[in-house]
Amino acid sequence: MKFRYCKYAGFVVLMAVISGTLSTSCVTMRDVEYFQGHDTLTTVFQSVGPNEYLLKPGDELMVHIASLEESSFGVFSGNARLSGYPGNGTVPERSVFSCRIDRQGEVQMPVTGKFTAAGRSLQAVGESIRESLENILNQPVVTVDLMNRYVTIIGEVRNPGQYPYTQSNFTLLDAIGQAGDLTDYGDRQKIILTRNIEGENRLVTMDLTNPQILSSSYFYVQPNDVIYVKPSKKKFWSLQQMPYSVMLSTLTTALFIFSVLK
Repeated sequence: MKFRYCKYAGFVVLMAVISGTLSTSCVTMRDVEYFQGHDTLTTVFQSVGPNEYLLKPGDELMVHIASLEESSFGVFSGNARLSGYPGNGTVPERSVFSCRIDRQGEVQMPVTGKFTAAGRSLQAVGESIRESLENILNQPVVTVDLMNRYVTIIGEVRNPGQYPYTQSNFTLLDAIGQAGDLTDYGDRQKIILTRNIEGENRLVTMDLTNPQILSSSYFYVQPNDVIYVKPSKKKFWSLQQMPYSVMLSTLTTALFIFSVLK
C-alpha cells in the first residue's frame, strides 16, 4: 500500500511540475496593460513638454526663405524657387534648399557663407540666417526644418525598424504605434531609451505601466533616439520557445506512468 502511495505521489509531483511550467509561460492581462494603478475616471498629469532639440553634426536642414522682392532672389540661382500663392497684393518669392551640418558643426549658406549650427535650436539657426539676409533681401522670412527625424525601435515589437516622423511632440507611444505595438512578451516596465546628448549616449529605462511617465521629458522622442523593448522572463518559458516534441514526450510519459499505477 505504501509503495502504491509513493507511485501516486510521484505522479502528482510530475503533473505539478508540468502544470507549473505551463502556468509560468502564460501572459496575463496585467502583463500587457499600460498605465496601471489609477482608478479615477479622469487623471491629470502635468506635462513638461519635449526638450528642445539641439542640432548635431550630420543633421540635414531644409531652409525656406521668403522675400517680397523678386529681383533679390537672383543670388539664390541654382536653388529651388517657388512663386507665392495667387491673390491680391504682393506675392512673396520663396527659395528652398537643403544643407548638411559638417563635422565642425557648421553649415555652408549661399552668398552669406558658413556659420555655426551645431548645439543650437532650429529657431535660433533660422534667426541667424534671417539676420544675415537683411542686407540682401527685402523683409526676409526664414524657416528651418530638420529632414532627418528618425527613431529606431527594436526588441519585442511587432515591426522593428527605423521610422521617420515630422512632428516635434512625437512621443514614445507614437513610436511604439509606428512599430505595430509591443508583442505579448514585451516587458512594459523595461523600455530602454538611448539618446545622444552632447556626444554621450545616455540610457533611460521607461515604465509604461506607470502613468507618471506622461510627466517625463523622455516621454517625447528626439531625432536618432533608439528604443529597445526588453523581452519578459515569461517568453523563455512560453509555448513558442518550448519545443513541441519535448511537450508531447513529457505528456506521453506522464500518461504511461499513470496507466502503470492504475
